[in-house]
Amino acid sequence: MEAIRWLANDRYKVYHNIKPTMLSMLSGVAIIMGNPHLYELREYLDLKARSRVRDFIFYLVVEGHIMDSFLEKIERFRDGIIVVPTNYVYDKLRRVGFKPDMVIHHGIERVERHKLKNTKSFCYIAGYLPRKYPHYGIEAIALAGVKPFVITTSDNPYMNYFNVVSDKEYSITHVPDSKVYDLYRNHSWYLNLSDTEGFGVTPLEAMGFGCVPIAPRIPPFLEILPDWILWVKLTGRVWYQNWGNWLWIEHFEYDVDDMVKRIKEALEMDDDEFEELSKRAVEHAKNFHFLKTYSKFVELLDELTQGSLYVGMKKYQVGDAPRIVISVSKSLVEKYRWHRVLSDLQAMGHIIYCHSGFTDAITLGLGNPEGLTVEERLKWIRGRHGDAKYFFVSDVNEISVDGWIYLEPDVMDQLLSWVRWKEKILLSVPPDKRKKVLDIGGGYGFARMYTDEYHYLDIEDKCLLCNDDKVFKYVQDFHELPFEDETFDTVILFDVLEHTTYYGKLIDEAKRVVKTDGFVLVHTINNKGSIVERDEGHVHCFTQTLLRRALERHGLKVLEIGVHSYANDLIYAIAVKEEEVKTYLTPHL
Repeated sequence: MEAIRWLANDRYKVYHNIKPTMLSMLSGVAIIMGNPHLYELREYLDLKARSRVRDFIFYLVVEGHIMDSFLEKIERFRDGIIVVPTNYVYDKLRRVGFKPDMVIHHGIERVERHKLKNTKSFCYIAGYLPRKYPHYGIEAIALAGVKPFVITTSDNPYMNYFNVVSDKEYSITHVPDSKVYDLYRNHSWYLNLSDTEGFGVTPLEAMGFGCVPIAPRIPPFLEILPDWILWVKLTGRVWYQNWGNWLWIEHFEYDVDDMVKRIKEALEMDDDEFEELSKRAVEHAKNFHFLKTYSKFVELLDELTQGSLYVGMKKYQVGDAPRIVISVSKSLVEKYRWHRVLSDLQAMGHIIYCHSGFTDAITLGLGNPEGLTVEERLKWIRGRHGDAKYFFVSDVNEISVDGWIYLEPDVMDQLLSWVRWKEKILLSVPPDKRKKVLDIGGGYGFARMYTDEYHYLDIEDKCLLCNDDKVFKYVQDFHELPFEDETFDTVILFDVLEHTTYYGKLIDEAKRVVKTDGFVLVHTINNKGSIVERDEGHVHCFTQTLLRRALERHGLKVLEIGVHSYANDLIYAIAVKEEEVKTYLTPHL
């Protein structure tokens, strides 16, 4: 609830245990947190029917696979923006047809001083659920001869194996913060026994007090915990538990002997070595302070309340973007100042591998193989992520690895622009309107990632993704297109109109070759932005009013228009060709 406290400021209010009589008083944006379950859905339907709330954000977490038979019951979650706490949850929801809009990690509230001595004591926090106490975890602490201090509920059947701190006064759902913080302060090690998590906030909370985690290498922990903690190996066995006839909980069995080994390693560690780990724990926890992680919620709320690009397109967005994996050296990130945009991409669920040279790769919580060549490392990365688009960024094209696309740094900027901004425009049209797409001024061909049949047209061939049998290339001028009328479902005009003197003729041609009810998508520079004079090739620039007027004058209906980028430098427009739209008989502008 740390983030809730922060959001409950002068701009955003938080309501708990809302009475039915209060619903009609509520308006604005609602954030509903929990599982994609009927309880949360009931809250949404009540708010939608009985309040004036306009937009909904669902912050959802799962620990496995939603059952197919349950999906129809929770279909309405698609009505809002879906935010998830880990890439693990992102993948689980995506596989059953839900498209989370972004990943926002949980935040922690308290960060204190590191510990000076190894007290050789262990702590753990978990409720009564059996999955928090797998038999191999119980066996491990019994063999190691330790009894961790635990905060739990009074109905926990595993109490005999622990020193129980909590008492009957604590309910299943609530323990006072002060009691939790005292637990972290009084013990050196956080011994995580659970073999499944959707996020797992307690190890991070404990690190904020200088505790060092001992944890199994389950997927969510690999995202949020550093590689230097005392990791416990998995056996490779994954098993599933029916939970409430709606979810198959995914359990990752870990090795009992390795857990015992890690516990003994903790018991034998001297104070100096432990103090160093405790310092690192506190520093790592600072990265997840709620003022950092939940600032993205405030940005999202601001976008909703201001009607910005992101939410404006949401009502049209029914497509699905591919996952992007980028491998880039730390020196290039520093040189080109890609920190913010790479952080944004990671929050959207993409994977970033940032290397110092190519010898000591620092991945964002995703593992760190040592002693590998560049080629071996890239093969290792592909082995972890499966179906994705892989891009390797370097000053010199020094490698050739199957499945990876090499990008020079300036081309990397184009990719970042696509994934951060332009894909939202293209994915705002329905999937059936992306089956046959013409990309005028296609550049490096990144639009190929989002289309079925892709027609690439530019004055020179720079396409990097045009290597399959559903790609057709045309290298020519784009004022007279070599296509029959009504050929394409969608025509893309990204970063083109500002480069042509006769942009009216180009819009006419786009309208001619797009099918009735097809889309024309535009992306161009904003006359009021800061990049107008950067490129000598810019012969035109637009305001929203001018762009709308140009599209409507040439017979297209503008569904949506707006500005975006960090400095509002760019304008986008989504237009459609209708059957009976009046075309003004005026000369080409």
